[in-house]
Amino acid sequence: MPHTDQVKKEEYRLRRNAKNREKYARTRAVSGPTEEELKKDRERAKIYRELHREEINEKRRVLYRDPSSVDRIRQRDRDRYAEDRYKRVKTSRRSNLKVKIETIDAYGGECAICGEFHIECLTIDHSFGDGGKFRKAMLLKTNRACGGSSLYRFLRNQGFPKDLGLRVLCFNCNCSIGAYGYSPYET
Repeated sequence: MPHTDQVKKEEYRLRRNAKNREKYARTRAVSGPTEEELKKDRERAKIYRELHREEINEKRRVLYRDPSSVDRIRQRDRDRYAEDRYKRVKTSRRSNLKVKIETIDAYGGECAICGEFHIECLTIDHSFGDGGKFRKAMLLKTNRACGGSSLYRFLRNQGFPKDLGLRVLCFNCNCSIGAYGYSPYET
């Protein structure tokens, strides 16, 4: 570096970084990042995080101990969420539906009683009637609620186990069995 004074070094670094950011933003704005660029960026970030783990953790600890920082961070997160709320909702709905389709297909793809096959109507049933116990056990095991899309994700991560007594039912059959102990569609 051409400068020996620490202040000048910092100014030079800031100018260089700003210049590089502008250049990078211009090139990305024109064409957008390619899949290869995104992969390289993720790899670089992963390596950096591994090399500087303690430093990053210490900065986070200091940042989150300060009450004003916590409030500022919460407000920033609220603002970000408000800006692209609809995009986030749309993305999460799409990913939840994808996981539901994978799970329902893994367990048969249609209602075990009446044969309903529309994905909007299908759900997972605990055939032994122990759904409440199952959810409590999952809550203790994973420290997270386990129902709906989180149940589907859990089952996918476990490789869709067949030994849990799970089956696919349509919502009508599932509610009828829960309320009355039988389904009117059973033969």
